Amino acid sequence: MRCEGVVLIWDGSDWVGSGIDASALQNLDSVGINTTADATNRLAVSSDATLLSHAGSDHRVVVNKDGETDTASLLFQTGYFGRAEMGTAGSDDFAVKVSADAATWNTGVSFNAATGRANFPSGAQVSNRIDFGGRWYCYFDNRWVTFSTATVPRVKIIHRIVKQALSRLSLGQTLARSFQKTHRFNGLGLGYV
Repeated sequence: MRCEGVVLIWDGSDWVGSGIDASALQNLDSVGINTTADATNRLAVSSDATLLSHAGSDHRVVVNKDGETDTASLLFQTGYFGRAEMGTAGSDDFAVKVSADAATWNTGVSFNAATGRANFPSGAQVSNRIDFGGRWYCYFDNRWVTFSTATVPRVKIIHRIVKQALSRLSLGQTLARSFQKTHRFNGLGLGYV
């Protein structure tokens, strides 16, 4: 009980005094719960789950680092080998990265701290078209463009996107014309003739 400075222990049916002075639990060097803490892991918990709950309204977990080039992250491991990490590792940009062997890491997505813009350094497998509210949103040339599904048939949309994208390449119109002669469009997307 905080107001009396007494530590109570639940014995299964009632709260009983532990004989421990609550002030002795302040400024501890380390704490191990069901495991042993060490100099690196000063708070160590071995449990099926860990609950951090609110005290009436909000609850926030804060991971603070000293400087921009330091790391503040959550690391997920399998057999004590890193497999996924999310946080601000080595910069203030937030990133999520994964590893198959705990040695080579691939960043799936990162968010620029200054702009909030998302970047997918390892690429992304997403549909190049999103249907929403009677419009198609297509991604090409590093931007989203939109077309009305009521006024422009899908094949024309795909043709327009491919033609515009190819015309921006260094080969320009020659490649775009060649593409039109050697490819056809069907209801499911692109196909080779």
